[in-house]
Amino acid sequence: MNGGPEMRRTVWAAAALAAVASLACAGARAVDLETAADAYIKACKDLDDALDKVKADRASMEANLSNADALRAEVAKFFRDRFQAHMGRVERTAARKLMRKVARGMGYDPPELKKPSKPSGNLVLDAAEYIEAWKEWKSSRQQVRDAEKAIEDALNSGDSAALMNAVESYFDARRYRHEARLMWQSRLKAMKKAVGFKGTGSPSAPAGNSLADFAAAYLYDRDEWKTLSDKVDDDRDAIEANLGDENALWNAVVQFFVDRRLLHLKTRELALDRKAMRKELGGYDFGFRIREKFFLKLGEAFSIGSVDKDEEQKDLDETINTVGAG
Repeated sequence: MNGGPEMRRTVWAAAALAAVASLACAGARAVDLETAADAYIKACKDLDDALDKVKADRASMEANLSNADALRAEVAKFFRDRFQAHMGRVERTAARKLMRKVARGMGYDPPELKKPSKPSGNLVLDAAEYIEAWKEWKSSRQQVRDAEKAIEDALNSGDSAALMNAVESYFDARRYRHEARLMWQSRLKAMKKAVGFKGTGSPSAPAGNSLADFAAAYLYDRDEWKTLSDKVDDDRDAIEANLGDENALWNAVVQFFVDRRLLHLKTRELALDRKAMRKELGGYDFGFRIREKFFLKLGEAFSIGSVDKDEEQKDLDETINTVGAG
């Protein structure tokens, strides 16, 4: 194994795994709600901190494109912090599951998840229901945030009754948010079928032969990705504005899917940019890379199954706007 930074990355990975294992094992022994809730709040804050570092790393990369040594250090830090953010997702999910298990053991009994009704097959109706469900999903994020704040306040005040109420409110808000997501995903598929949209095209690998070339390509593609992401949001507004005009609605829906597909391709191009940067960076122990890839995939898997797909997605070059765009 390489020494220096490589050794530190391996040690960090081992520490992260130990943290997740600790949370998982906690479920097998008696844990009070205060301990479980505190672990969850800490995991949320750690993830937010990691995402802030990733954003700062991109700015540092851009500022050092003309300085080879400094750029190499910044790119290495970018990958370390990005890995930490993915591990943060794993730790937050483990903490959430533990908190839910303890709450259920104390009497929390949520109702059954409400599954979406079958789409009508009518583009106007399905589009209207898609917009409504999307708005509910977006607005419900604040309800989750408010419940997290209430959990933290109850922990600080030492009020166990308030903590239980806050935890129940938190899981109720997440369930409502998940129901809204299932609804808009159902209507999204129905709209796609109604207009017969088929995605085409493939991502392009970055041109260049140096770390500076690949880093510049990544930063440029990310700006393009952000522009496309905003365009998809505008397309969604256009769908809502044209619900009363079936012909205009058809065109708006088609444009929406076209731009979502372009965004999906740009997301894949960012992955190719990162792959090229990582290859040019070099200096990675093979065993560590295997472990790192496993943890990144684990973090992505937790993300896919999570309803918390807002700020963190954009910070990690991913977006809920591309769900089903492949």
